Amino acid sequence: MDPIRQVGARILGVAAAGLWRAIGTYLILRLARATVGLRVSEDREREGRDLSRHGERAYNQ
Repeated sequence: MDPIRQVGARILGVAAAGLWRAIGTYLILRLARATVGLRVSEDREREGRDLSRHGERAYNQ
């Protein structure tokens, strides 16, 4: 195989792997959003995750 075709084949392989990874990540995020959600509520975010989840403040603030 000549070097130009070999480089082209490798570039195609990298592009295919990137596309596969992007599609997989998208599907995982859609599944997570449909089951448990991707964000906490605004109230819990404002309060802070340490206090809302564990009942204590981090870093003694």
